[in-house]
Amino acid sequence: ILPENIFYAKNYLKFPSLTRAVLADKNLIKDLKKRKFDYLIPYIESLDTEILARKIGVKLLRSAGLTEKLNNKSYYRRLVKKLGFPMIPGYTVNNLNEALDKFKKLRKEGFQKVVIKKERSVSGFGVFVVGSAEGLRKVFKKEFLAEKSFVIEGLIGNIAFSPNVQYFV
Repeated sequence: ILPENIFYAKNYLKFPSLTRAVLADKNLIKDLKKRKFDYLIPYIESLDTEILARKIGVKLLRSAGLTEKLNNKSYYRRLVKKLGFPMIPGYTVNNLNEALDKFKKLRKEGFQKVVIKKERSVSGFGVFVVGSAEGLRKVFKKEFLAEKSFVIEGLIGNIAFSPNVQYFV
């Protein structure tokens, strides 16, 4: 990487994301715009990266809206079902009581553990494995109180896979 291709956003730690820090730095936006890049290829795509791409006059490889859909766990489950692919048993739930009910159902189907996933998460953040109703309650109270809905699925152990498999599908 050539030194002239390295850009810094001022006070980036004061922002919720690096992209927001870049958007807030007017001088940096001007510098990026002058370079006339063809594409913006962010590490993590978001609606903010689409705004940044428009501001500096570059293209994205795919729309942020599509990325948002693919990163939404419930949307992804509906898409997989519609395409007719096999799918791990699971449910979208809206609260702890629904989660506990579906936990019991998954246990009756033979799953020793379940995976609880926030609707929007990347790289395993917002994904938790629990093996008991008490474990589910603890994770819910610590991580899911602010969530409007989330996914609970049976866990199939000892399976290696790419976390980006959803993009290939």
